[in-house]
Amino acid sequence: MKKQNPLRNQEGFTLVEIIAVLIILGILAAVAVPRYIDLESSAKKRAMDAAVAELNGRESLVWADVKISTTNGWETDDT
Repeated sequence: MKKQNPLRNQEGFTLVEIIAVLIILGILAAVAVPRYIDLESSAKKRAMDAAVAELNGRESLVWADVKISTTNGWETDDT
């Protein structure tokens, strides 16, 4: 009967496989990190644009309310 070498029966990843995975992860990180940073600045800009649009809308509502409740910008006595 043949004896089996205990070092031959070990299971696991080879050094080449581990290095290949690390290279792939490095490439993915190099691509993903700049996109994430760009998304963050883009989201901040969009949030500011939305806030400005909301303020403009509120200003329009206030001016419409002023025009409806006054005559030529002056309050009337019957209000």
